[in-house]
Amino acid sequence: MFDRKIVGQYDAAVFLDLDLLVTGSLDPLIEIVQDKGGLYLMPKFRGLIWRMIPAAFWDRFPGLMNRVTRGNSSVVGFRPAEQFHLFDAFDGDKHLPKYENDQNYISDLAHDRKFYPKGWCIGLIHLVPYWPFGLIFKTYRRHPKRPKIVIFNGRPNPDELVSDAVGYWGARRRRAYGGIGWVADYLQKYSG
Repeated sequence: MFDRKIVGQYDAAVFLDLDLLVTGSLDPLIEIVQDKGGLYLMPKFRGLIWRMIPAAFWDRFPGLMNRVTRGNSSVVGFRPAEQFHLFDAFDGDKHLPKYENDQNYISDLAHDRKFYPKGWCIGLIHLVPYWPFGLIFKTYRRHPKRPKIVIFNGRPNPDELVSDAVGYWGARRRRAYGGIGWVADYLQKYSG
């Protein structure tokens, strides 16, 4: 995504993984890159305490977010001319053992790394309340209002959520059950 042959002619670029649903306008993702420069990632909070802090707090103190989180490369917005070094300097033999994956490599070496506001891009699992509340209050079944993008990390995949046949899914502390109507509607509307 950082190869000048691919993105060199653009002022701003946004890379999106394939395992996500676009649930809002992408204009703000491009506009923030054009206005402020740098490289924007989806925030990936490690540790329960950081994830429990409301998005409105992080929106007011984005510099603090840069200190306590790593980036998730499912959503990457950047000015190509500022980030060509990520492609040009990459050496798999040297960098793969050190960084283990692309998100760590990008997070460490990007020029002027920043994060999109916390509520703009969210993993599906983070729409599920902590156990046992996720089985009682199925808030994940309502179309999310704030996120512009919902990421599907691992299982289930979007197509598995079209019916209740999917059964139980999620992580140990965030369990959910069954399909999600808004995901089924999305796939029906946008799948060819």
